Amino acid sequence: NSGDKPMHEIEQIIEGYRAQIGEVLGVTEEFTIRQSEIDVFGAVTQNIDPMHNDPEWGKDGPWGSTIVHGLFLLSYVAKFWKESGVPIYTTEKMYSLNYGFNRVRFISPFLVDVPARATIRLLDVEDKGPGRFLLPSEITVNQEGSKKPNMIAELLAMIVCT
Repeated sequence: NSGDKPMHEIEQIIEGYRAQIGEVLGVTEEFTIRQSEIDVFGAVTQNIDPMHNDPEWGKDGPWGSTIVHGLFLLSYVAKFWKESGVPIYTTEKMYSLNYGFNRVRFISPFLVDVPARATIRLLDVEDKGPGRFLLPSEITVNQEGSKKPNMIAELLAMIVCT
């Protein structure tokens, strides 16, 4: 029956995810965050602070430079998903939504202009009723020279079949 073909494709995608539970789905290319980006983020969110936005203060501060707002780093999560090669499906048959987060931790400061990478690991595939699947994943950001991750966040992506 040709009417079952779209659902069969979706089932294959979901089963492919199920087979990868616990595995790293992807790693981003190296990235940095520049001071000009931090300044724009601070202005847009009305969170201007010397630790983020004053390079002179930062040089003499506890980290030797300015640091990125934690919420700025968190806002890169969608970028990390796309750049790591994790397939995000938006077709006439299905789409994925940001459903939120279970847990976010900013473990060590993220320094301006220091290279980093993010790793995405699939934690589970939860059936949430007809045509809906929740994919919790762990996103870990590690900056060059940092002994601990900068951020670990558990993202919830909801796949919805149309």
